[in-house]
Amino acid sequence: MELIYNDKKLNAEIAKGPNGYRLIADGEELDLDIGRLESGAYSILIKGKTVKAYVGSDKESVFVQINGSVFEFHIPKEDSERRSDMDSASGDEAYAILPPMPSKVVKVLVNVGDKVSVGDGLIILESMKMENLVKSKVDAVVKEINFSDGDLVDTGKVIIQLEKPNGDNKG
Repeated sequence: MELIYNDKKLNAEIAKGPNGYRLIADGEELDLDIGRLESGAYSILIKGKTVKAYVGSDKESVFVQINGSVFEFHIPKEDSERRSDMDSASGDEAYAILPPMPSKVVKVLVNVGDKVSVGDGLIILESMKMENLVKSKVDAVVKEINFSDGDLVDTGKVIIQLEKPNGDNKG
């Protein structure tokens, strides 16, 4: 997989190691002991130091925030396609808008009942002082909005629920 950090692209691999996980990035090997603290939050022992990490993902990347730095791991295309196939099979995944990492809602751009098309802006989120516009990946109708401007949203929480324009929310 590809790791992006400070606009540098590195080849990276994560595998089970002797005492947890092993990260190999740009030829450097690091042993990691990872423990889950809560939804989206992990404790990582690396080089004898424990750090708290926040993890989020979308269909193409996994984002890891440690001490204010964000590491982006790109999922290989074949894994991304397999994930898309699973999403299509389950149906609901494309219609649930979740943050890729803990975020603050800057502005909700839609209202319940609005029709949206692929590429339409739904919400602006702020993570680590960077604003991100979340766009619709499907043609749909806004069914629910679960957060308001200024709210903090944890990873895994549905911010906006969409449904197919005919009201059928099954794939």
